[in-house]
Amino acid sequence: MKITVYPDRCCASGRCSDIAPEVFSFDDDGYVRLLRERADDTEKDILDAAEACPTASIEVVLDDPGPR
Repeated sequence: MKITVYPDRCCASGRCSDIAPEVFSFDDDGYVRLLRERADDTEKDILDAAEACPTASIEVVLDDPGPR
């Protein structure tokens, strides 16, 4: 899973850091900051945080499992 944040879209609602504080925080201006770009161990929390973001400031790309 690859995580990208877009601070310029952020409205500082704090939902992301409430749901996944080990991955999301806020910078000095109050906008989302990514603590780590890959976080497979907290996948559900990250997906929930991205879904809860009111401004779609978090993009999550799941790893391609390859051909089956």
